[in-house]
Amino acid sequence: MRAVSDFLKNKWVAVPAVALLILSLGFLAQNYITGSFVSGDQIEYTSNSEFFDGEVFVINYIGDRTTDKIHAEIPASELASAADGEVTKELTIDITSQETYARYSTTSTSLSRIYAFKAINSEVFTDTSSSEVESRKQSWAEQNCYDIDGDSEIEQGDDYTQRFWVDGAIADYYNAQVYCVRENGYYGNIAELSSPDKEFEAEVEVKADGETPQSTTLSNSDLGQGRCDNIGEYVRACWTGLNPTGEGVPEPYNVYAIHSNTFSPEWRVISAERYSSYNSYVENNLYSQIEAWKEGSLSQEEVVSTANDQAAQAAQRVSSGSFTDYQVEDSSYENGQIRLNPSYDIAWPEFTFYVDGADYISVEKPVGEPRIVNVEGDEFGEKQSGTVTAEVENTASYEGSFSARVSKCSDSFGYDSLQETKTVGPGETVSFDFRVSFTSDSFDQKTVSGSCEIVVSDTGDSSNSDTAVVDVEATQSNECTPNEEFVRTINSTHSRILECSSDGLTTTEVDVCGDGEEAAFRDSSWTCVSDGTLPGGGDGSGGSGGGGDTDDCVVFAVGDLEIEDPFCADGPLEMLSKMFHLVAGTAVAFFTGSLGYRAGRWVDGEYQIKGGFDPLKSRSVSRAKRGRFLIGLIAELVSFLLGFYVILLVPIWAQLMVILGYVLFKYYTPF
Repeated sequence: MRAVSDFLKNKWVAVPAVALLILSLGFLAQNYITGSFVSGDQIEYTSNSEFFDGEVFVINYIGDRTTDKIHAEIPASELASAADGEVTKELTIDITSQETYARYSTTSTSLSRIYAFKAINSEVFTDTSSSEVESRKQSWAEQNCYDIDGDSEIEQGDDYTQRFWVDGAIADYYNAQVYCVRENGYYGNIAELSSPDKEFEAEVEVKADGETPQSTTLSNSDLGQGRCDNIGEYVRACWTGLNPTGEGVPEPYNVYAIHSNTFSPEWRVISAERYSSYNSYVENNLYSQIEAWKEGSLSQEEVVSTANDQAAQAAQRVSSGSFTDYQVEDSSYENGQIRLNPSYDIAWPEFTFYVDGADYISVEKPVGEPRIVNVEGDEFGEKQSGTVTAEVENTASYEGSFSARVSKCSDSFGYDSLQETKTVGPGETVSFDFRVSFTSDSFDQKTVSGSCEIVVSDTGDSSNSDTAVVDVEATQSNECTPNEEFVRTINSTHSRILECSSDGLTTTEVDVCGDGEEAAFRDSSWTCVSDGTLPGGGDGSGGSGGGGDTDDCVVFAVGDLEIEDPFCADGPLEMLSKMFHLVAGTAVAFFTGSLGYRAGRWVDGEYQIKGGFDPLKSRSVSRAKRGRFLIGLIAELVSFLLGFYVILLVPIWAQLMVILGYVLFKYYTPF
């Protein structure tokens, strides 16, 4: 075969495959079909199988339902077309025989047994009285006669009859002749049949060219719907259900079952009509025949013969109707099972066959051969991402579908584990890019080197793969503000004062606060102080200027802007500083208010009017002279706040020097 030879020369790679054959098999019964083919559009190739590893064929087949035997051939060309590969073996499925049947279970009832009878009579007499002979007669009847009407009482006129007379020469003798029948054995107990279960049996054989056939008998009585069973070593079959044929299943409306150890087999299906006729004869005719025997119109033998003929007819195997062809599959009285084989199919079974293609069907499929020809790493900072790249070449003579991913990276390096798939022609090269990142808890600035592993494989055959390692580098980021001190808590109990290095990457321990101490900011640095020295129990985290040392002095804050209580001070020196702030703020406010007053008059064209800013002046003063009172008042308030809180930023020693200089300049006169 030239195609196969060319295929092997091209180095196609054998792929383990599984043939999954879904066959809906339903047939009536007469001829044997040779060559029922499966069309190409009914075959799929997928990688899903719950029984075997590797790719699978999905071959859908529906029988034409015209026979109880089928020979289905699936050509190798159809399998190859679906797999997009090369298949050299044909597959055949033979259903050499199949039959469907109904199964009935026996159910016990209260129906009366079928009895054989014996006609009997007896004479009873006494010389005592008529009542005495009556008593003796009744006692004998109760011990020997059959209860014909079934009321559990033996009564004259229902169950037996008699002749009565009195005779005697010397003394009276009272005589009674009793006539009845008694049981003479029984044919068996009567049972009903349950509604039927539909079942099937099929002889199945699956064979690939050159391989040993795999065969078994399948039956849903053993499998159960949806269950699976093995057919040899390489084939597994699942029964998926029964499709109705349109033919009805006989219901046990007109039959009963009778059980007796004298039967072979011990269960027998009987006619419900004959059983009813027997019961009717016993209830309505048997007593009248006993009367006829007493009167002499029938003989004793005729009574017995008629009664026993009725019983024998009722216990006979059914000879007409749907239940003539049955089999007893369980003869026990407790679990009787009757199997009925109608002359037609009552349902068509459906199967799914799983055929192991790795060892049973040869499938060869072209795949690519990936080879990583180059990798490129990256350098990046902490909490940033970089890119690693792999260039992959398809060295095979056939198109490949290559899937690439990062399988692992060194510690502290993260990566995206999602894979990327690209189609690569013979001899072509493609690039795969992947994002990597770096995170570290270390305070030390350093360059961290690591590596990541990249794996590329062909999606058609994962064994065709290549692996490469790519180098990556990451730089540790700054961990603190250079040259500044800061506080960290150890185990939520002790404060640790640290100093940041000039490059912001390392720290030096300055102090560790002991028990009963807290870290507080004092004179532009952090120090450990006793808990009792912090106002309000605060942690002393205030700024380094002339303001308060704790957050207890802050009365208003927006973002980084904080306004403190002007009378909140830590010690007399700070209180003196704030008093200077009040004086400075008042002076600035008065100056700014006057300036606003002048500016308001200038805007109104009243700059030539003389007079000072006196908002409390008599209201008789002209409006122009008062100027803009509102503008001046607002300007004074703003100026006071600015003056007070701007001066807060000036250290107290600078404030004292300014005041001393002003006094010297104002009052000191040199000689």
